[in-house]
Amino acid sequence: MTLMLGKLSSAALFLFALMPAMSQTNSLPASSQTIQQQVDKIFASLDKRDSPGCALAVLKHGTALYKRGYGMADLEHGIPISPNTVFQIGSASKQFTAMAVILLAEEGKLSLEDSVRKYIPELPDYGPPITLRHLMYHTSGLRNLFVLRQLAGWRWGDVVDRNNDLDLISRQRAPNFKPGDEHAYTNTGYFLLGEVVQRVSHQPFPEFMKGRIFDPLGMKDTVAAEGPEPLIHNRAMAYSSVPGGFKNNLTLSETLGDSNIYTTIEDMARWDENFYQAKVGGPHGIAEMITPGLLNNGENGRYGGGLNVTTHKGLPMIWHSGNSSYRAEYLRFPDQHFSVICLCNSWLEDPSDLARRVADLYLADVERPEPAPVSAELAKAIPKIEESARASAVPLAAEKLQAFAGSYLIRDTLSVRRIFLDGSKLMAERGRGISSELVPTGEHSFLMLGVPERVEVTFSAGSAGTQQIAIAAPGRKPIVADRVDPAVAADMKPYEGNFWNSDVGEIVKITGREGKLWLETKRNAEFELQPVAADIFKNQWFGKITFNRDKQGSVTSFTMSNGEVRSLDLEKVIVRYDPAK
Repeated sequence: MTLMLGKLSSAALFLFALMPAMSQTNSLPASSQTIQQQVDKIFASLDKRDSPGCALAVLKHGTALYKRGYGMADLEHGIPISPNTVFQIGSASKQFTAMAVILLAEEGKLSLEDSVRKYIPELPDYGPPITLRHLMYHTSGLRNLFVLRQLAGWRWGDVVDRNNDLDLISRQRAPNFKPGDEHAYTNTGYFLLGEVVQRVSHQPFPEFMKGRIFDPLGMKDTVAAEGPEPLIHNRAMAYSSVPGGFKNNLTLSETLGDSNIYTTIEDMARWDENFYQAKVGGPHGIAEMITPGLLNNGENGRYGGGLNVTTHKGLPMIWHSGNSSYRAEYLRFPDQHFSVICLCNSWLEDPSDLARRVADLYLADVERPEPAPVSAELAKAIPKIEESARASAVPLAAEKLQAFAGSYLIRDTLSVRRIFLDGSKLMAERGRGISSELVPTGEHSFLMLGVPERVEVTFSAGSAGTQQIAIAAPGRKPIVADRVDPAVAADMKPYEGNFWNSDVGEIVKITGREGKLWLETKRNAEFELQPVAADIFKNQWFGKITFNRDKQGSVTSFTMSNGEVRSLDLEKVIVRYDPAK
């Protein structure tokens, strides 16, 4: 089988990857010494001997304009960060996994259109096949492994076992959505791609990566490490903060494919230059890496082979970040043949922000200001939009307007907004103290006034007869909100109990203490659930937790839903032991 490309031609994509725009090739500010001083100011808070820090590389046409380390690689032994310090790059590892799969596809050993079950048959059959391309573009719909681990009792600092992960994925009875319908980032896809690489190549993943990618590019200090045990020369220790200092925080994961690449800024510079020289992967492989995936409806998913394909201040930018116990950022501006790499060994630092600030210094002459949120033309048009809306308004009686009044929970943000009647006007709360009138354009449709664009609000019946609103603006995905009872129960006792779902495979315990509700998993990991509305809570990891009741009003289950794991039902069960012990 042969490698399949997206809708754009491989020649066009390869030119995009390899050829900087001639008019912008050397458009960098002249005084590099001054810029380097400004770069040092950005990292000044890290440039000391009692804290972790970052390594930075600024590249132009394959040459380092600037590279250096800030802070310490090893606080216990007093070793500073240098350009050859080795960091784990977290999810920035995904681009290497994508290249590995592409290499196997070019050799005819697999096709990106193959179902993942061809190589991992223990995965469930969900009907429409999930292809390797779906995995690569994050359009598979598979639930995110990281969230599932937490529900199953995994805690940060536990050793994450690859076989346990595969078992957990294989127990999922349904995906979040039909493959190809949406783009939703999930570590599960790249974990499975790593498994495919091993099974198809008949080599351990670290060996394949070393022999086919790292060694050919001269990346002598780069390794794929399965677990924390391998000795890695010049490795930076990872740290988290504690009162008065820091503690060790090394990654203990055995999983490969989605993470666990260790590298240096110097080796990353060699990888970066491969996007122009195509020594590994060839023109077609490089084109595939930077081809954004398309959704079933033809929309651009803006994610290619382990890389985000976007823009920054008017310039095409290809990038990926990484967050584990380390943090990483890789930015590439193909038109300028310019890149910034920032690797850090502490969660205290944000290399994404740091790298973009550095890029802005060097690219100031060619960057364009971001467009204003509201154009002058649109601002002038607002009165006309409102005048037109009022002229075409459909008269609705006050009792009909009152039927729409209530509190609505926005699914994505889990924030509650009110719809209320003010005299004869239906109003929508947009934020604290900010409301807009809704002018009826139909029996169930309205136009929101006082906003700098045409925003349409539609009321409809949702699941189980629940009233919903959809808020739609031009060029954006509609915001969906569900009507909820705003009353929050003071008594947490009805929610308490043990809950089970075979997809998770472990008991989850809900307990109430001192007026707060907690979700406890195996090994005593616990997460506070913050009240939102009656029977609805939220948590930063698990999103929306909705408790479900029977006809007698007793809690029988709860439904967990966020962007990564959606509509997962856990039923209340009786157990004869405490699962947390």
